[in-house]
Amino acid sequence: MRILPLLFACCVLAASCGYSAPSSSFSSDGDPTRQLAAMQGTAGKAMAGKDAKPAPTPAAKPAPVKSEAKPVPAKPAAKSAPVHAAAAKPASVKDTSSHEAKIRTELEATARKLVGQASRTLLPSKKNKKLFQDGREYVASYTEVDMGSVSTDMKKAKAAGHYSGVIRYRERLFECRGHDKKTALTANCEQVAIRNISELVLYDGVRWVY
Repeated sequence: MRILPLLFACCVLAASCGYSAPSSSFSSDGDPTRQLAAMQGTAGKAMAGKDAKPAPTPAAKPAPVKSEAKPVPAKPAAKSAPVHAAAAKPASVKDTSSHEAKIRTELEATARKLVGQASRTLLPSKKNKKLFQDGREYVASYTEVDMGSVSTDMKKAKAAGHYSGVIRYRERLFECRGHDKKTALTANCEQVAIRNISELVLYDGVRWVY
């Protein structure tokens, strides 16, 4: 008798959950105890289904928005150097050699002029001898320029178009001896020494300066 009230309560609960029991569960030929157990299981499933909350669907993450690449500004083309219509032509070797030959010729002329001037002004000279006494003898001496010994040389200086030059020549020393002054001045003379002379000159781009 106690089973019936309990069975009725289960039916009411099942009806409130919207569940209709299958007809086979309440067969008159069935065992009431088994029917009650089946009803309890069905009611439990119905309650579990009612109380269960659906699993939350994870929200889709928005795809990252790619930033548009900024265009790189093009660099202006380098300006080419202006081409001169007519470039200066370098001096040829032939022109340089010709120019140096001209300067060398001018140096040789300058050397002859300089040495000739020294020969005319050099003292004591053959016409104006130096007279002195050496022991019991008198000596008349003079100096003479050897014009045949003149030589020149030149090389480029640091400044453009300038040259340095050297003029070389020899001076010969002569002595005339006698037992008195008159004899010494008229006696035959002998060369007793040679002196080498070097004169430095500079070409300033226009002429040789000494």
